[in-house]
Amino acid sequence: MNMRMKKILVLIGSVVVLATCAKTETVNANDTEKAELEAWLQLNYPGVQATDPGIYILEDTPGTGTALPETGYLIVDYTSTELSGEVVNTTSETIARRVGTYSASSYYGPVVQYTGGTTLPAGVAAMMQGMKEGGRRKAVIPAWLQTTTRYATAAEYLAQSTDASTLIYDVTVREVTDDIAAYQKQEIETMSRTLFGKVNAVEDGFYYYTVRDAKSSRDMPSDTTVYINYTGKLLNGQVFDTTVESVAKDAGIWSKSRTYKPAKIDWASERANLKMTPAGSTSSSTVIEGIQLTLWQMHPGESAVSLFWSDLGYKDSGSGKSIPAYAPLLFEIELVDNQ
Repeated sequence: MNMRMKKILVLIGSVVVLATCAKTETVNANDTEKAELEAWLQLNYPGVQATDPGIYILEDTPGTGTALPETGYLIVDYTSTELSGEVVNTTSETIARRVGTYSASSYYGPVVQYTGGTTLPAGVAAMMQGMKEGGRRKAVIPAWLQTTTRYATAAEYLAQSTDASTLIYDVTVREVTDDIAAYQKQEIETMSRTLFGKVNAVEDGFYYYTVRDAKSSRDMPSDTTVYINYTGKLLNGQVFDTTVESVAKDAGIWSKSRTYKPAKIDWASERANLKMTPAGSTSSSTVIEGIQLTLWQMHPGESAVSLFWSDLGYKDSGSGKSIPAYAPLLFEIELVDNQ
C-alpha cells in the first residue's frame, strides 16, 4: 500500500470516528462516498470549496468568446477520469491512444452538449454554467450528481442512491450556439463547397450531388429490387459504415464477420417504406430518412453523394461510439445491377 493511500484511509477513519462520536443523525445513501471524496480533496486539493449543488472546481480558465446561454448547445472537448486518474471517457484521440483505449471505429473530436432539459448529468450541467467559448474548466462531480434527475437542493441529491462513480471532468468549450440546426447547415454548406464548389439543397437540411449520371431516367417500379454500394462518413471524413471491403480496410473498420457486397433494397411506393437487407443477412429493416431521401432521387446506374443534418440521421442520440449526437452525415451511394 502506497503512502498516499494510507493517508486517505487515515483521513477517512478520522471522519468516521468523528461521525460516531457526534449526535446520531440521519444517514444519507452517499455518506461513505462523501467521506472518501472529502479525504481525497483534503490530500490533493486542500482548501477547495464546493459550489452549488456540490461540485468542486479544481481549475478554471475563463474564455473570451460567447457565453453559455441558460439553454443552448456547447461544442466541447472533454475527458472524464476516476479519482485514481484512470480515464473513463475522452474525445481526444491522443489521450485514447496513450491509455490504450483507441479504436478506429470510435469517433474522436468535439461533441455537442445540450444544456436544456435533463440530457446532461446535473453536476456536469452545473459545472458548465458561466463558461464561455475558449474556456476550460476541471471539476470533481460527485457520484450523487451524475444523475439526470433534477432536485432543488444539494441535500436532496446527496440522499439519492446511485450506482455511479465520482468523476473528474476536464471540459474545453470550442463554440456556443442556440441554433444547432443552423450550425449543422453551415457545416454542410462549407463541406459542399469544398467537395463540389456549390451548394445544392434539395430540401431543408438535405443536400444532393450526382457523381455519375444514371443509365436511365425511368422511375423504379414499387415492386422492384435494386442493389447499392454505400459508404457513410462523418463530415471530418471518418468512415463509420461501408459495403466496400477495400474502403473498410483503409478506414481500419474491416471485420471478418461482415460480408462486403452490395446491400439489397426493396423498393416501395413511398420512400418511408424502403427496406434494406445487408449482404449475408436475411433480415431487412427501414433506413434512416437521409438515406431514404437519397435513394428517392436516384435512377438505375447512378452514383451520388448526399449530406444531411442529424434530424434526418441519428438526431440527438447518435449511434454507438462512431456517430456522436447532432452529427450531420455524408453518404456515397451507387446503384448497381446486383450482388
